[in-house]
Amino acid sequence: FQLECNEGEVLVNPLKTIFEEVDARWKECLVGYFIDETLPYRVVNSISHRIWDKLGLIEVLAIGNGFFLFRF
Repeated sequence: FQLECNEGEVLVNPLKTIFEEVDARWKECLVGYFIDETLPYRVVNSISHRIWDKLGLIEVLAIGNGFFLFRF
């Protein structure tokens, strides 16, 4: 993948081959982790739905150790 910084915002551009090799169960999921922040599930869920509902966000799961799974 490629990382790009733009005015303090980090953009992640995964290579297309990553999506071709992924198991079908994970094709519409994104794993997230907040660096230097410990955010409660309630906050992450609320903000994520506000921003990504229009892009098809179905659910947000806390999967432990500060990681979240976003299913679209």
